[in-house]
Amino acid sequence: MGSKPSGSAGFQNANNLETPVVFNQAGATVKAIMKGTSISNNSSSYNNNNQRKIVKTLNGYLHTVYESMGHVWYERSIDNGSTWTLMNNAKPISGISGKSPSGSIDSQDNDYFFLVYQEEEPTTTLTERAIVVSRIKYTGEITYNEVVSTLVSTSTVLDCEPVISSSKDDYLVVYKVMNSTSGQNDGLYYYLYTRAANPNIFNYSSFGLVQQTTAVSVHPSLVSLNITHTPSDYHIVWQQGSTSGSSSIKYTKMVWNGQTMSFLYYSEPSSTSGYASNFNPSIAITLNRP
Repeated sequence: MGSKPSGSAGFQNANNLETPVVFNQAGATVKAIMKGTSISNNSSSYNNNNQRKIVKTLNGYLHTVYESMGHVWYERSIDNGSTWTLMNNAKPISGISGKSPSGSIDSQDNDYFFLVYQEEEPTTTLTERAIVVSRIKYTGEITYNEVVSTLVSTSTVLDCEPVISSSKDDYLVVYKVMNSTSGQNDGLYYYLYTRAANPNIFNYSSFGLVQQTTAVSVHPSLVSLNITHTPSDYHIVWQQGSTSGSSSIKYTKMVWNGQTMSFLYYSEPSSTSGYASNFNPSIAITLNRP
């Protein structure tokens, strides 16, 4: 990619891999901005390990998403991670800006995966944040793009930490809300979208606060258990802070029966045991149990 004053310079053969630069004005300058594979200017790009940054589609391809230069990037490997290729024509997935991406395999069609990330557009006094979901085929084709939530917050540095998981009939997104101007309570919120007859169309079905979450509920991790039929079972864990500075790990099961969302089996898997602070939980499915 390149950045230059309009009309000051150009390429002799813009479509060639190598070509001379032609300067059209005296004193013109050209600034080159290069993006390499598996490189980020953000040392924390993979730090929030509580949610998936790499997924594998049915054909064995690996797909990774990460943040760099204030945008979300997508790379693919067809040789089990030995080499990687920048996808989306070597352009970022996000538009205005983007951060905190995470992915989930499409449980109905493992040739596809879901990507969720946070996109921001600063205004004069507030920051408008969009939680964006894309459905991507193993070939790199983006077949679905949806802004599942737009919220305005008085916090200019809020990381919503969006996470996503898919069942056979729907997908669920969970993200953090703080200092909202819409009257929402601080905490973790969810959006559920249900698959239509066309696999690339999803309809909004349910929205709300994840029960038992508050302003100090952070770092959610999400997984789906039931991928064969309704009801859809989702399992979520998160880090819960306290006024004393310590933290604990909380868990609840979310069940969507096609009409309502239920919250079951709320528990605290870890608090006083182990280290003084419990942080960055993650969750996975094994032998049909979370």
